[in-house]
Amino acid sequence: MKNILVIGLGSMGYGIAVSLIRSGYKVFGQDKNSVQVKNFFEDGGFVTDIPYTNLDAVIIVVLNENQTREIIFGYNGIAGKLKESTLIMVCTTVAPNFAKEMGSNCQNKGLLYLDAPISGGEKKSSEGKLSYMVSGNKDALNAARPILDATSETVFEFGEVVGAGSAMK
Repeated sequence: MKNILVIGLGSMGYGIAVSLIRSGYKVFGQDKNSVQVKNFFEDGGFVTDIPYTNLDAVIIVVLNENQTREIIFGYNGIAGKLKESTLIMVCTTVAPNFAKEMGSNCQNKGLLYLDAPISGGEKKSSEGKLSYMVSGNKDALNAARPILDATSETVFEFGEVVGAGSAMK
């Protein structure tokens, strides 16, 4: 069983997390909203004792670039806690240049980065039928394929240049 952390359990992130649970993954979740965290726990997710060094992927589904940057590289950021080659999949809508910066910084830390903005809304998210616009290197895309299979109906691939997915969104 793979260990996945979903950061941001709003309407879209929650649906991604629950779709992954249904597919047999051990899913950890984090959110500032304690009600969402409680609901996620009741739906079979894990919310404490996150095994950062044993995670296979981190999926970030938050509001904006500032939150994304803080989560990855901030004071208590995940980049310093993850093992080499862990996938960081950013589903937040961000500017292409921001995605390129995050991708480069993650690569410098030995982490895989997939630019993966989403579309579909809460209903499709909860059904595992999102649309993704992805870009990133082949290793990142290969690491993400099982996650994409479990949470999407359509995946548009825009090549290996990080930021192309965000540009299309």
